[in-house]
Amino acid sequence: MIFSSDFSLNTENTGYKPLSIHCIKTHLGMITDMPVVEKPWGREILIVCNQRYAFKRIEMIAGTRSSLQSHERKVETILIHSGKIRLEIGNTPDTLEIRDYGPNEAYHVEPGIVHRVTVLTDCTLFEVSTPELQDVIRHADDYNRI
Repeated sequence: MIFSSDFSLNTENTGYKPLSIHCIKTHLGMITDMPVVEKPWGREILIVCNQRYAFKRIEMIAGTRSSLQSHERKVETILIHSGKIRLEIGNTPDTLEIRDYGPNEAYHVEPGIVHRVTVLTDCTLFEVSTPELQDVIRHADDYNRI
């Protein structure tokens, strides 16, 4: 038995195609469609996104960093699978705390919290979040994406 789970998702400014995101599954639950989005710092592989949550594998290249960003609605939890990162996080861009993370450590970001990842060694992260993939407010960006 094969079935698909479709829903509309606003993917504007995410790099994902502006179509319904769907996962084709077999009777064993195998996901066979995982879009890959290349980013200046590496790439994201969207494992699943539905009306309740999104799950991504994020691969980042040493010496790069993400935007200094926040979200209006999106909530995210990130697990460092391999490599090392430096997280800057705080209530405003002027009040950031810095902490290094390695394998099997995780952090959580609530809406409104400003954050940025600097990649210390090539790394793989797993992100589980609410499905608002387009909800990114960039405060600063090394790649002129503001």
